[in-house]
Amino acid sequence: MRHGVILYEQLRKAKITLEAFMMDLRLKSASDLTEIDYAILEMNGQISIIKKSNYESVTLRDMNESKVSKGYSSVLIEDGRIIEANVKKYGTINWLHDEIHRQGYANTKEIFVMTIDEAGQTYISPKKIPD
Repeated sequence: MRHGVILYEQLRKAKITLEAFMMDLRLKSASDLTEIDYAILEMNGQISIIKKSNYESVTLRDMNESKVSKGYSSVLIEDGRIIEANVKKYGTINWLHDEIHRQGYANTKEIFVMTIDEAGQTYISPKKIPD
C-alpha cells in the first residue's frame, strides 16, 4: 500500500493474494484499511505497517508527560533462594525481608520468583496460589 491505496500489481508480482494480505494486516492489528498509510513487503517476507498519523498510538511525549523507564528486571528470589548479588544492587537483605513481609509473605520460601525493575517496581509469584 502507498498513501492508503493497495498496489494491486505489486501484490500480483509478489504472488500475494488479497486474502493473505488482509490476514497479514490483521496479524499486525491493522484490519481497518482506512488507517493504513503504507504496507511494505520486507525482504524477510514479513509485511510492515505504517499507519496514518491520525491513527498512531498517543505517546507520553505527545501529551508532554514523562515517566521513569522500567528498564531491565532483576531476579531477587528464585525458587525461595535469595540472589544476593542482585539484592545488593537495590538494597539490603533486611530491605528484601521487609518488602516480602509488606507484601504478605512470611519468608522467602513462600516465593517462587521475585523481581525488581529499574524503577523499583517489584513482582512476586508465590510457590502456592492462595486459596
